[in-house]
Amino acid sequence: MTDPTLPPNPKKAVLYRPSVTQLMAVIATVCEELPTDSVMLIYLSAPGNSGRDSTSQMESSGISRKFSKPNTQFLNHHKLNKCLCENHVTPKGDLSQYFEDYLLLGPSRNGGSNILYPSDIIPFTRRPLFLIIDSDNSHAFKVLHGAERGEPAALFLSPSRPSFKNPIGSDMAQNGSQFTLFLTAPLQAFCQLVDYNLSSEDADMYNDAQSVISTAFTEWEVILCTSTSLDLVWAQLLSDPFLRRLILRFIFCRAVLALFHLRESGDQYLPICIPELPNSVASFSKAVHPSIQRLANHLKVADCFSFRDNS
Repeated sequence: MTDPTLPPNPKKAVLYRPSVTQLMAVIATVCEELPTDSVMLIYLSAPGNSGRDSTSQMESSGISRKFSKPNTQFLNHHKLNKCLCENHVTPKGDLSQYFEDYLLLGPSRNGGSNILYPSDIIPFTRRPLFLIIDSDNSHAFKVLHGAERGEPAALFLSPSRPSFKNPIGSDMAQNGSQFTLFLTAPLQAFCQLVDYNLSSEDADMYNDAQSVISTAFTEWEVILCTSTSLDLVWAQLLSDPFLRRLILRFIFCRAVLALFHLRESGDQYLPICIPELPNSVASFSKAVHPSIQRLANHLKVADCFSFRDNS
């Protein structure tokens, strides 16, 4: 962001396919250097494994990813470690929820050094944490809620499966993650979802569509900042313009995917935020629902959505 009225861009570290030990080392260093009044944002994008039905989950997602399962020696070692943990740690709920589900990092995405468990993040919850997981196994990180070692963490978890009007024509290898696209380029993500080719040559159409989104974001920002039911976890993030922009784009993403009817039903197609944002910015609220409808009507793709009669 280049606006001189805004605070400087946050210090950041970008890692491409790191091993888990590399990732942990960088997070620990950043956490140690973090000012006392700051929040640490961790954004992880990686394929996942549910530990129960990983093969069918990956195939049904429509995304081709090739990786090997951990070998037998690693699994036996993992079971031994799990038994040791059971003797010394009694987390809330079933211990297996921290070890059966994981993300696959690293260049080869197999073996112990490339497996990131939800429990690996817990030590870093001693400081204010905003965690975004973009993965087909993102929902596994719900177990972090209530397991923090300090303040409650803020979590954005991507849908387990993407949604498209035309799945065959959507090349995820070329376009990248749909959830990340919503958080970085909302209009482009919307157009990709409904298979709408918004040409850069049609400047008026593009600018008008961006105006609809900007107006909606401004309205939602006011609602959040004046809400009496806003969780304190989100309240401390709103003061930062970079994090506030992510929250507004998440609201847009969740509403668009919730209203999109050209998909199977199921929670696996919707993102999750923990703790919950106020009902005033829910997908079917009076502030959010009409904004998505205006954008769909502007681009003439309202037939892709289930809009309620507001009359």
